Amino acid sequence: MSLVVDLVPETLRPKPASGPLKLAVRNVEFFYGKSRSLHGINFEAPAHAVTALIGPSGCGKSTLLRTINRIFELYPDQKVSGEILLDGQNILDPAFPLSELRARVGMVFQKPTPFNLSIFDNIAFALRHYERLSKAGLRQRVEIALTQAALWDEVKDKLDRSALALSGGQQQRLCIARTLAVRPEVILLDEPTSALDPMSTAKIEELLLEQCDKFTFVIVTHNLQQAARIANRTAFMLDGNLVEVGDHEQVFLNPKDERTRSYVTGRFG
Repeated sequence: MSLVVDLVPETLRPKPASGPLKLAVRNVEFFYGKSRSLHGINFEAPAHAVTALIGPSGCGKSTLLRTINRIFELYPDQKVSGEILLDGQNILDPAFPLSELRARVGMVFQKPTPFNLSIFDNIAFALRHYERLSKAGLRQRVEIALTQAALWDEVKDKLDRSALALSGGQQQRLCIARTLAVRPEVILLDEPTSALDPMSTAKIEELLLEQCDKFTFVIVTHNLQQAARIANRTAFMLDGNLVEVGDHEQVFLNPKDERTRSYVTGRFG
């Protein structure tokens, strides 16, 4: 029995993912210069589910997430091989438009990154970039995104105020709302609650679960309890290798690899 899953009531444990395949990573290797940091990674993320990447610090979780988003292309000494398929299309193919990738795959980072703009304009900025909306349509989309991020009731009377005046938890939910507003198909989250208090963390976990019917989430988390609470599917990484991937019950209650069992029961990590 996993000590982590023992902390989660059985009625609240995530169910196995049942949606069609949305994202498939095929034999991906990543290099920082001549140093290889990912070793032939293979895993799948079903649609309308939360897939968690877990493992100790430095195991390659965030590198894999940034590979999916192709952020590595900003740095000349980084390269990748293999395929990452989004609905069967290889998004690592140089011919795959980066603008399309950014529209279809959103990203939320560990540290909140609000723009030095008003709360309203933080959300409207991305919408203005991707779509042409009427003033009324823009306001409606901003409200919908803030509502989805469980932030509307807290900020609806101060949309013209600076986003930098929000608390850390509110800023992170604002960044999630900014991503939701564009309506991407997949949202990548890199330890989005690691610097937040328990109440803010709970709100973000709740919004991910509530929005699974509209989006596909892949989240990097160092918090095993968090993965046990929200992930339908979990991948365990170690030293740049994917050790094991499976549905919630398999990875936390019946892991196939002894290294996974040791990690989820707290014997190392």
